[in-house]
Amino acid sequence: MKKLKYVFAIGLGVALLTSCSSSASDDFDEVNGEAKKKRLKTVAATNQENETITTQFMYNAEKELVSVSGTNGTDATLINYSNDGSTIKVTEDSDLSESFSIEELYQSPYNIYETGMALEYDSNKNPSKVLFQVEVYDWETEMNVVESYTAEIFYDNKPNMYFSTLESAGVIEVLDGVDVSFGVNPQASEVIKARRLLPLNNVTKIIYKDGGDNVIGTLTVDYTYDSDGYPLTGKGLAIGGEESIAINTTYSYE
Repeated sequence: MKKLKYVFAIGLGVALLTSCSSSASDDFDEVNGEAKKKRLKTVAATNQENETITTQFMYNAEKELVSVSGTNGTDATLINYSNDGSTIKVTEDSDLSESFSIEELYQSPYNIYETGMALEYDSNKNPSKVLFQVEVYDWETEMNVVESYTAEIFYDNKPNMYFSTLESAGVIEVLDGVDVSFGVNPQASEVIKARRLLPLNNVTKIIYKDGGDNVIGTLTVDYTYDSDGYPLTGKGLAIGGEESIAINTTYSYE
C-alpha cells in the first residue's frame, strides 16, 4: 500500500492552506470573480517510473462528495464521507499512515505543510512565505536539531482546482469553524490545521531556503488549462540536493 499513501493528496490536496477571514468561500469568490466552480472527477498521476495512481471522486444526487477511491495496479483503497451539515465523518478501508499533503502530491523535498506557519500572503490571499521546521544533524554536538527554514510560494491566477471538491465534502465548512466529529481515520483530524494555508489559486513554484537564506530545493509545476481556467494537466518537478522527481498529472471534472 505504500504507493497509495499519497493517492488522496493527489486527489484532494487538503493540506494546502489560505489567509484566514470570515469565510474561505467568500475569499475564493472575491479572488476568482465569476469563475465556474467545478468538482474533480478523476486525477491520474504518473511518476518517472511510469507508475500511475488514479483517484476517482463519487458524489450523490445533491452533488456532495461521498467517497474517494484510489488505484495503483492491483492495489486499491477507499475513503467514505458523510456530512449532515454540522458534522463530517470520515472512514477508510485501509491503513494509510500518511496525512494529506502537497509533499506527497508532487513528492516535494520538504514538509512545509506539516510544520509550516504562514508569514506572508500575496495580493490574492495565498500564503506566499511559509516558515517550516526541518530536523538536521549537528556534527558538533552529534545530535539531531530542529532548524527553521522558509518556503517562497508562487501561484497562477486560476481558481484552485481542489476548492469545489473540498466544498462538496464539507471540508470548507470545517475550515470555517463548523464542529467536526471524525471517524476511524486519525489522519483526517489534520484537515483542521489547513485553514491558514489553503490557496485560492494553484501552486506553480516553491523555493525552499535554509536559515542562511540559501536555496536548498525547488518545486515547479506547469499546467495546461481548460476554457474555464481549470488545469487539465500538470507537470511537476521537485529538486532537492542531488535528487529530482517528476510527476505528470491529468485532471477531469464534472
